[in-house]
Amino acid sequence: FALRSHRQHLGKEVLWMPEIAALASISEARLFERETMAVDVEMQGQLTRGMTIADRRPTSQWRRNTDVVTKFDVRGVLDWMTRILAKG
Repeated sequence: FALRSHRQHLGKEVLWMPEIAALASISEARLFERETMAVDVEMQGQLTRGMTIADRRPTSQWRRNTDVVTKFDVRGVLDWMTRILAKG
């Protein structure tokens, strides 16, 4: 679906790294480091309205509510994707 969609809308048959990483994070979790954070969408602010805000302060007033990927093994993700595509 993603390759077809990019070809139709962008004229390119490609997948961008964020999309590949999102897929890999589900099936190859060992390639990713995560940190539990307090995350919210800012609905009131004049400068950040509509933005996703992650409060990483050690004494956050917010409840930690999601895991955020902080690092991943780029080579490992690319190798995983290559293996998937090679299976055809």
